[in-house]
Amino acid sequence: MLDLSPYKSLSGYDGPVAIAVDSSGVSVHKCGGWVERIYGGRKRYVEIHFAVDVKTKEILAMDVTTDGIHDSEALPSLITNASRHRLISEAYMDGAYDSIKSYRLLRRMGIKPIIKPRKNARTDRGPPERRNSAMNAQDAW
Repeated sequence: MLDLSPYKSLSGYDGPVAIAVDSSGVSVHKCGGWVERIYGGRKRYVEIHFAVDVKTKEILAMDVTTDGIHDSEALPSLITNASRHRLISEAYMDGAYDSIKSYRLLRRMGIKPIIKPRKNARTDRGPPERRNSAMNAQDAW
């Protein structure tokens, strides 16, 4: 059996790290397809959320949810699990994580948020990190 433990350290480095957080959807086949065709409804899929060390590409935490859970709702458990393994200095995320709750969580944990603002986000309101991220994100993204 192949050991796919994502928590085994590859780098040996225990200092503060920068992480990237994102998710990917995986389509579920042959799971209620007949029911969908007969009664309507939408295709279901599973989301896999990752927190990865940007330098070593090492997976620090991962979580699997259904498609009913938004990315920003999965963030607290992902960040908590990643911080058990490494000290996190900053977190890079896309616009799916641009919410007040995400900024508050990261601020409370002492992590610098670098979150790409959503298309419709107002940079003149909201958390100060969004204003700073909006300026920095234009260069980074």
